[in-house]
Amino acid sequence: MPMKSAFKLALFFSLFFLIINFTFGLGLGVSPGRLEARNVLRGGYAEVSFNVVNPNDIAMRISASAVGEAGPWILIDGDRVVGPKEVKSYRVIITPPNDIPNGDYEAKIYVSAKTDTDFSGGTGSAVSLGSILTVNLNIDDVEIRIPVLNKMVLEENEKCRPVYSCLLYTSDAADEE
Repeated sequence: MPMKSAFKLALFFSLFFLIINFTFGLGLGVSPGRLEARNVLRGGYAEVSFNVVNPNDIAMRISASAVGEAGPWILIDGDRVVGPKEVKSYRVIITPPNDIPNGDYEAKIYVSAKTDTDFSGGTGSAVSLGSILTVNLNIDDVEIRIPVLNKMVLEENEKCRPVYSCLLYTSDAADEE
């Protein structure tokens, strides 16, 4: 008889925790997974971007920070709250110092999200979501001073303000070739 009551008690508590326990899952999307900035000047400026996707029905607070050898030169700009079912774009602003040698550098951007939703009223745990982006940076100190526009095609533009395609060619660019 005691074995039967112990089994009933174990079954009761198992069902109790299965029914009463509240589970909740969150998702976070970060795209693209790798960012590249090429032909950056020492003491110059480069900008790339990434998107954060919130597939959840609740808003999430986003924090992003850069670490690594190029981490101190990186600033991440964008909204800190991503609403439900929303996509936000974040700018990664790269400003390398003047005295850095030419070469390839790398940094990691840690993107994490948390919610302000109160999950009280039961037992459970909270998990912080996160993703890591890799930033590859190439400093070659080659400045493009005279750009040449060979072709421009605009398929749909407004009739009241038409944009015409043009060929831009300067004599300075011909001398350098």
